[in-house]
Amino acid sequence: MTQSLFIDIQDVCIGMYIQLDIGWLRHPFPVSSFRIGSPEQIQALQSLGIRSIRCIPAKSDAEISPALLSLSIAEGDGTEQQPLRIPAPLLMQARSSGQSVPPRRSQPQEDGPLAVRTERAALQMCNQRFTVAADGYRKVLDEVVSAPEQALQTSQRLVGDYITELLDSSQTTIRLLSENVGERQGAHPINVTVLSLLLGKAHGLDAACLMDLGLAALLHDVGKLDIDPRCAENLPGLTDGQRQEYEKHVGASVAYAQRMGLSARVLTAIAQHHEAADGSGFPLHLLQEDLTVEGQILALTNCYDKLCNPVGLASAMTPHEALSVLFAQRRGGFTREFVELFVRVLGVYPPGSVVQLSDERYGMVVAVDSAQPLKPQVLLYQADVAQDDAQPVALAQLPGVVIKRSLRPSQLPREVLDYLLPRKRVCYFFERAVPLLVQQGEVS
Repeated sequence: MTQSLFIDIQDVCIGMYIQLDIGWLRHPFPVSSFRIGSPEQIQALQSLGIRSIRCIPAKSDAEISPALLSLSIAEGDGTEQQPLRIPAPLLMQARSSGQSVPPRRSQPQEDGPLAVRTERAALQMCNQRFTVAADGYRKVLDEVVSAPEQALQTSQRLVGDYITELLDSSQTTIRLLSENVGERQGAHPINVTVLSLLLGKAHGLDAACLMDLGLAALLHDVGKLDIDPRCAENLPGLTDGQRQEYEKHVGASVAYAQRMGLSARVLTAIAQHHEAADGSGFPLHLLQEDLTVEGQILALTNCYDKLCNPVGLASAMTPHEALSVLFAQRRGGFTREFVELFVRVLGVYPPGSVVQLSDERYGMVVAVDSAQPLKPQVLLYQADVAQDDAQPVALAQLPGVVIKRSLRPSQLPREVLDYLLPRKRVCYFFERAVPLLVQQGEVS
């Protein structure tokens, strides 16, 4: 059995092999057990808000493990509540040794600037989280008919991880994911769940209400299992009979949720995910005073995702266009309060928007920080920088530069289009907000 000990988080150093005992949604690393290899990893660990960390001396670098082992022999393994503090002389020796230890050959080296590697790691982690979530949704679909109690547990674990992450972070970053991440069946419910929870948190919902909202968002379309697949989407060419078949998925979704033993608040939100404040929705044509907060949030985020990610990609709107439509053309269907709050959460130019800056440069919004939604992170077109080396820059780091306008991909010059590669399918995930490593002077 490999011996481990709890080390005070302030005493970690390069070369230590550590194991994180927190959920993967609460940390930014691709795996939970790894050798610390950089100061940036130490900073990330110390920003997690944990007091101690599990260290495995036998797997740590040879120059460091003797000091750790001697510490454990002298003082025991420590506990999570009372972690070991490394004496100053040993700590200085470990840190000086760790700084000079070359990375292990078993770990492939990444090329390129540190900021590029960091952004790639963050994007990879969010891609991974989204894929795991989509797989979890597919598991729910497999369980909901034959094992509704198991489907409930799977759903609660999935949504619970999101809520823990959101409530543990005062600020979050909404990140645009890679093209074709996850799979289409799970992309819509996961997108809607993520966006609903972000909007719900911004509205001030507590953990219990967020859980109900998240479960409703995750399960709002499970009733499509019971309807004709040809009627699963609200396409323009549907006959009256097909449209009636399509609308049945709302009641079927409520029935599945009821069999899972979900609360009345969840059932009501699912029932209202196609309703509208002005009575133009379905199936009951309810008015604003009849709608719950959770139902309104779910209806709004569901509509937004459908505008960005329709079945027919030719009719897809850019994220900025979708927000504009919600704000202007469909204002009667959603209350002004929630639409304006949604704009504050996503920014005027949500991730995935292709933009032109006031200095005439082109770019694509790739992330929005909750603290500065009007100053998103933008991937700029730079002809003298290889596409693989391109890195986002926060507009807050470019004094005087603002977004001048949003563009459709078809409006871009060909070389810019090939460089930025706007997404045909827009998927989002969130992470704890961390400052970009890119400095103003590094972006020409």
